[in-house]
Amino acid sequence: MARALALKKGRALLYACTDEHALTGATCVHVHRHSTHARTHTHPCTHLHAQGEMAIRIDENIDDTLANVTSAQAQLLKYLNTISSNRWLVLKVFGVLLFFLVFFIMFIA
Repeated sequence: MARALALKKGRALLYACTDEHALTGATCVHVHRHSTHARTHTHPCTHLHAQGEMAIRIDENIDDTLANVTSAQAQLLKYLNTISSNRWLVLKVFGVLLFFLVFFIMFIA
């Protein structure tokens, strides 16, 4: 008899726990739905904020790139001037070699 009473008590406790768990589960689903709904309303705001920050970073990168391009252009112009002056040097050396070649052929050979 005591065993039957304990069995009935255990089943009642099991049903109570199951009902409580079902209620907690329903509450969790309800809370989850509300949190999902709230997330959908805040998501565009955070997305917009992130895009604004990204636009600012892109603008800063463009400014850095413009400065680098301007510096590179100045360096290329310097290099062009150096090459142009070296052309005259090469022509002078070639002229001196040609002069010695002609001198060697005419007077020594």
